[in-house]
Amino acid sequence: MEPADFTKAFPKLAHRLGKQNAVFLTTLIREREVPAGGVLMESQVPVDALFLVIDGEFRVEVARTDGALEIGRIGHGKWIGEMPLFSDDHISTSRVVAIVPSRVLQLQPAQFWSARTEHPDLVSALTREFVDQMSERIRASDDLVTRTLQGGTPFHASPPSPR
Repeated sequence: MEPADFTKAFPKLAHRLGKQNAVFLTTLIREREVPAGGVLMESQVPVDALFLVIDGEFRVEVARTDGALEIGRIGHGKWIGEMPLFSDDHISTSRVVAIVPSRVLQLQPAQFWSARTEHPDLVSALTREFVDQMSERIRASDDLVTRTLQGGTPFHASPPSPR
């Protein structure tokens, strides 16, 4: 992806990164297409990249004995797979499936961490972005659990996804 295209697609993130860091980030990432129904990440399997959604939408689900429980959806501008950057096991805790044909930008964790030395501002800005999005997810999860416990909208299991 060209730097101008990145800035146009992700203006808030590009602003947070600054021009030089946004340009450098575009040298590290590669674009990947995921067809509808395609699995981007599998639960309990090591994650080898983190992904920024260009377009499309992904269902995030966790396994249950009676199928899969959808715990969220991730669309344009959101990261998927950032948690293993901050844990030792690099294991995905959920399955991520494209709902519609989707495109993502893929960044290898080794590239992210190797940028620490020459581009510490890039790593710092991306880490802040990851923390912001993780906080959003925790708040959404808390809200879902609270509503469920108060007798509101119950959890619904999605039918098992084809593997």
